[in-house]
Amino acid sequence: MKNEKTLQTMGVSGSQRTPILAVTVRNRGRRDAKIQNLLQAKNRNVSNVFGDLMLQLPFPTPAEETVDLVMGKDGGYGHGDVKLKRFYAVDGANRIHPLRERYRQRLARPFRRRSSVADTARPRELDSGC
Repeated sequence: MKNEKTLQTMGVSGSQRTPILAVTVRNRGRRDAKIQNLLQAKNRNVSNVFGDLMLQLPFPTPAEETVDLVMGKDGGYGHGDVKLKRFYAVDGANRIHPLRERYRQRLARPFRRRSSVADTARPRELDSGC
């Protein structure tokens, strides 16, 4: 419940409340999408995976629609256990949304330079000690 007055109207005592975390996913595009994963980035290529959310995945999100997922409806979630920042979704094409998280993770990955055939075929110059 989101409001104390609503609880009083329904006749529910405060001890019967269960803390939950609602995560809202909105498809702002014009096409339907299928969300494969919903994660929370921590730092440097490490992400939190939540068991409560895994049971609700994958799910379709129609264009311009919102889907709410709930963590802790069966218990196991305490208020303040999870930070409310850096949640991201992975769609069926393996793209990360929102874009700022995709770019942030791309920058955090180590850069690997591929050696090309032209680089290995060219002889290296030797330093002359003259």
